[in-house]
Amino acid sequence: MFKKTIILLIAFLGVAAVLFVRSKTISAHSLQQSDVWVIENQKVCKVTSKGSVQPVYYNSQLGEPTSIDATDPFRILIFYQQHRQIEILDNHSSRIGNTINLSSLNLGEVSQVCRSSRGGIWLYHRETNELLLTNSQGSRIISQFSLVSHDSKTDPDILVEANGIIYLGFGNSIERYTPYGVRLEPINISYEHTFIVSSQYLWIVNNGFAESRLLSNTSIVADKFKIPYKKTPVVIGSQLYFLKDGKLNISEKI
Repeated sequence: MFKKTIILLIAFLGVAAVLFVRSKTISAHSLQQSDVWVIENQKVCKVTSKGSVQPVYYNSQLGEPTSIDATDPFRILIFYQQHRQIEILDNHSSRIGNTINLSSLNLGEVSQVCRSSRGGIWLYHRETNELLLTNSQGSRIISQFSLVSHDSKTDPDILVEANGIIYLGFGNSIERYTPYGVRLEPINISYEHTFIVSSQYLWIVNNGFAESRLLSNTSIVADKFKIPYKKTPVVIGSQLYFLKDGKLNISEKI
């Protein structure tokens, strides 16, 4: 059974990708064509150019992060859902400013967060089924919009903004919105484990394999890869990797 939702964001060699995983999070971003950010064993880590994982940050009071968003290499967002708090790190793993306490916004449960290209933070507010946008400090709500009720009547287990589009995953489909609340045509594709959004591809990750589909036409499957059961995948360029024993391993094409 998967315990929680955790987010992975990757950018490497100028190619960005976003990954969401239900059981554990890996988040990554290329800083100097070598650094990849991940969450492993409850700690924020970097993957070196040799593919090994090095712990760089841990908050003993907040424990294991729920998700991490590294789409901005200079403001890495770490979310602790249980404590309703967000921390922001710089590219040297030092905390920027004070911890953001979402309870100060007088909200109920916030189950998903991600960075906005408009400079703030997107929050999924479960009680009202709304997306809320905070300012860059997370101190106030500056805009919000309601989501269309989903047939499954479940909360999204993935929230990410990529290529100027907000993606929300529901397991049996992927909803899409503009940052201004306009609903786009949904992607009616199921995923068992997670999905990843890169600049050109939508990666659908199931148990034991993954496939890349063209974002311009998601009915077209570009490639398929083997991936060990319940291992977290990482996209670097057009290649799929997975974490095992503290290292990145390349996935075989099917």
